[in-house]
Amino acid sequence: MKHCNKGYKVMIELEKKELVYDIKNTAFSFADSYASQKGMDAKQLKNVFDVSEEGNRDKLARILDSAVEDCREMLFRFTKVEMLGGGFDSNEWAECIGSPTNEEEAYYLALRMPNGFSKTSVHTMTVYIHDYIVNQCMYEWLMIVFPDGADRFWALAEDKKQKIKDASNRSAGRVRIALHPF
Repeated sequence: MKHCNKGYKVMIELEKKELVYDIKNTAFSFADSYASQKGMDAKQLKNVFDVSEEGNRDKLARILDSAVEDCREMLFRFTKVEMLGGGFDSNEWAECIGSPTNEEEAYYLALRMPNGFSKTSVHTMTVYIHDYIVNQCMYEWLMIVFPDGADRFWALAEDKKQKIKDASNRSAGRVRIALHPF
């Protein structure tokens, strides 16, 4: 954390390889648990296993980009950057952070936290953001290849989203409650 006039500048780093590893691991565990059930379509389960394989990496990269942007929006009051003058933005594939041609090793969330914000809450938010991204990616992937299993990851992602919001509403300072007479 670096102190500035309006609070602290914080950079949250989310390493792509760790996110992809956790998504692969979760997909494997999920598909493996279904594989033992009779009547399960082996081709659908193979598609779940293959979330990060050669032909699917581009789609996973796009899903990751989207989940990270969800987090920026969730934390808008901390991530907003004022536009000074004009601007330009692009969705060109080579420019997107998840693109295989973009060699960035991590996603970065730059936040400006108010004075008195808890360092512990920043760490907690980082853990929940990672979990949210994994679950949201699993949800979106399963909606494509195995919709019957997607709901559980939607619920897990929503739970982490709420925990991110709760952690972002805490502060390290004392809270004063003023009583107002009626």
